[in-house]
Amino acid sequence: MLDRLKRLPSPALVIAFIALVAALGTGSAVALTGKNTVGAKDIKANAVGSSEIKKNAVGASEIKKNAVGPSEIKSGAVGSSEVKNNSLTGADINESTLTLPNTGGGGGGGGQTGLSFTAFTGTLSANQTLTKTVGNFTVVSATNGAGTCGAIQLRAGNLDSQRSIGLAAAFANLGANTTATITAANVSQAFTAVTDDGTSTASGVVGRAQQGNSCLLTGYITGN
Repeated sequence: MLDRLKRLPSPALVIAFIALVAALGTGSAVALTGKNTVGAKDIKANAVGSSEIKKNAVGASEIKKNAVGPSEIKSGAVGSSEVKNNSLTGADINESTLTLPNTGGGGGGGGQTGLSFTAFTGTLSANQTLTKTVGNFTVVSATNGAGTCGAIQLRAGNLDSQRSIGLAAAFANLGANTTATITAANVSQAFTAVTDDGTSTASGVVGRAQQGNSCLLTGYITGN
């Protein structure tokens, strides 16, 4: 009988076992042993925030490839200081979200440096005008009351300039606030222009085609 009593668990062991069962049943924390014991299933969604992450603790090796998208990044949280120099490529950027600079505005001057790319395209009906300005220069074309194409013209702003119209054509003067014809026929034509002080340039290829009572304009202008 005495031997049997000795084999029974002690009261302290029974109490410890009951406490363990109660802790597991109520969801209390249980210590984990060993490395790599916490997986995605062990973490509640949205449970880990900035206060749970040590500063500078997350590096490239801690982030699964293609795992972080726009929904995982707080708006305005990632700036130039958070991105390693030369670490982003064109594949990392959605080009449709980019806005190309447009430094247009008649009058020129001011030492502009940013280049713009402007499409010179449109379908004009009667008495309509298409105007595109890049720096000191404006390209314009208009239709008459019958929808007939007018000449495509290059107009200088308030700076004296030089212009070349046609492939391998010589430069000629284009005075301030004067106009030169790029083309008056249904063809495309290359042109280039630069102010005498070198602060503004424009070049491109533009053309026109008459289609019934409409004028089709096409081409591009680049410069500053």
